[in-house]
Amino acid sequence: MFLKIFSKPITYFLIVLVSFCSCSKEEDFKPVNMNELNPDVPLNTNSALDQWLKTNLLDMYNSEVIYRYSRYDHEYDRNITPIDEARVRPFMQSVLSGFADPYVAVAGLTFMKVNMPKQWVLYGSSNYSSTTVYWGSAVGGVRVNIFDLNSYSTSNIDLVKDRLGTIHHEFTHILNQRAIMPVEFAQISKARYTGTWETISTDSAQRVGFMRILHAKPNGGFCRYGKIPSGLGPSWFDDVVRNKANAEGAATRAKEQSVINYFSSSLNMDFRAIQKSADVCKRLFKRSAGNFPLLAQQRAV
Repeated sequence: MFLKIFSKPITYFLIVLVSFCSCSKEEDFKPVNMNELNPDVPLNTNSALDQWLKTNLLDMYNSEVIYRYSRYDHEYDRNITPIDEARVRPFMQSVLSGFADPYVAVAGLTFMKVNMPKQWVLYGSSNYSSTTVYWGSAVGGVRVNIFDLNSYSTSNIDLVKDRLGTIHHEFTHILNQRAIMPVEFAQISKARYTGTWETISTDSAQRVGFMRILHAKPNGGFCRYGKIPSGLGPSWFDDVVRNKANAEGAATRAKEQSVINYFSSSLNMDFRAIQKSADVCKRLFKRSAGNFPLLAQQRAV
């Protein structure tokens, strides 16, 4: 009786066991050429654009520009449009003349060769989360992602200044990987940081000691100070303190001074000189009707 009841399960077990064993049998497979399987975008490093990028960024700063779209370079849950290839060189020329050159003029070419982002990843559309639109992000201390470049035009001076401000902001994040943000900065306006910063208007944020927006954490606020004075200039900053900060003006000034001290003590760099250098670039940009001048000793035509 015992054998009768369990005979079928035992038989099934033997069949399954034989099946598993048969999987180990070696079979001949046709070799597959992996290069024929769905490449993202064909790479043509001989194009005029790629040669210009190589000469002016890769060779000069060991900095790679990625503009051919791959969804693996951004968050998996976002839909982002590739950049229009015609906008790549004008934008990166703006990066060189409006961002890199001011630092080179003050801190020297060696500083920028060492600290320049090692990858620039360019996208056509904005990067939308459920609550926020992102124009840029810094990744791992080496990469900067820049979004919404299909609307970029060097004839739109305000747009150029905004994008340069984004780059200064993200670069400050990278510098914080080299030299940590000062501890005292996090203590200023400590009670104001909030996870619901997206709901606070620019006007309200400026009245409580912030530049344009509140932040969830102090490092975001610190990089905002790195961005705004360089991107929009000291006079814009002074106007915010005078007309908006009111009772929080002392906190606003204290945060600015913390950033200045950081650049001086941690990076051996005059932050005010960076501001002046960036301001010179902006004035040259305006006078040249939307064309950033290139430094002859550094740029290829």
